[in-house]
Amino acid sequence: YPVIYNYLKEIWDKIESWELKVKWSGLYKRDDQWKNWWNLRPCIYYSDFEKERIAWSDMAIEPTFSLVDAGVFLNNTAYMISCDSRKYFIGILNSPVIRWYFPQIATDLWDNWSRYFKQFVELIPIPEITDSNRVIVEKIELLVQNIYNRKKVHPGTDTKEWESQISELVYRLYSLTPEEIAIIEEGK
Repeated sequence: YPVIYNYLKEIWDKIESWELKVKWSGLYKRDDQWKNWWNLRPCIYYSDFEKERIAWSDMAIEPTFSLVDAGVFLNNTAYMISCDSRKYFIGILNSPVIRWYFPQIATDLWDNWSRYFKQFVELIPIPEITDSNRVIVEKIELLVQNIYNRKKVHPGTDTKEWESQISELVYRLYSLTPEEIAIIEEGK
């Protein structure tokens, strides 16, 4: 936005369209402004766009949580999480546990599609990182980093082996029994 603002400010006197000048001038008089006329409300997370973070689409058949590089912006059909434990979160959020659990709590659409709205994602119980599970968490983070590095260079790379290892670690984090794991893996 600052780039657009500065450009329009430079060419203001050259703009010949009276309608455009009237519309643009009206923005100065709005009372829902923040620091600038083009910023209609404060956004406390601007700085998050300058960090690596988690992003996902709101409509999907299965979890689509991904690491997004700094400087990448999202449109209105995507959400993001900015946190220190993003690789751990990615491992949990893309796991079969969440693939099974999420449709239980979220609005469903058609043909097994779910709405991954923020208010539903916030309901996902992510195990807290503790001294007793830190080794598992670190293994998940390492595997997620391996997948990320490999996919960044070779997007079509098969990472199922690493994903399977993450799934096993997530089952351990949630202390799931073999019977519960079978229910999840059978999709029932």
